[in-house]
Amino acid sequence: MVPSHGRKRARSDEAEPSVHTVAGASREKGYADGPISHAKFSCPRGLTLDICGNLIVADSDNHCLCKITPDGLVSTLAGSGEQDGYVDGPAPDARFNVPSGVVAAADGTLFVADFENHCVRKVALDGCASTLAGVGEEEGYVDGPALSSRFFCPCGIAMDVEGNVIVADNGNHCLRKVTP
Repeated sequence: MVPSHGRKRARSDEAEPSVHTVAGASREKGYADGPISHAKFSCPRGLTLDICGNLIVADSDNHCLCKITPDGLVSTLAGSGEQDGYVDGPAPDARFNVPSGVVAAADGTLFVADFENHCVRKVALDGCASTLAGVGEEEGYVDGPALSSRFFCPCGIAMDVEGNVIVADNGNHCLRKVTP
């Protein structure tokens, strides 16, 4: 608050904090691409901005990654939006099982904490999904070579300044580092 000299009032130089819905048609879960006012999500969890300014959403119960463009269009980026599973490959064929965290690298690659598949996935700029670390659908706790390692319900994900992927390994109660 800034006093208003000579007047019996105070004014604020800062706007009042407020909350507004950014995307999603209602408080009901669902699956729908389109304008942000009509799009539907089911348990959106992880969020990141990509190199183009798109908001990437880990839509957990729809088992997909969604992209929200700066002009307000929502589309499925990878995964089916209707069926869970564990499939690497082109974006429309890729399958996730409760993607919970997502982070964008400086080169545009996305890294995903795939909770129920117990692994870390990578989505390249061309939309192709692949496994970065873990043995899909096999939980556990094993360090070592990335594709032989084991996770137990990874949920959060971040990148350090050196480009390593840091994973919150929920079921193992620890943080793990993956060197891509």
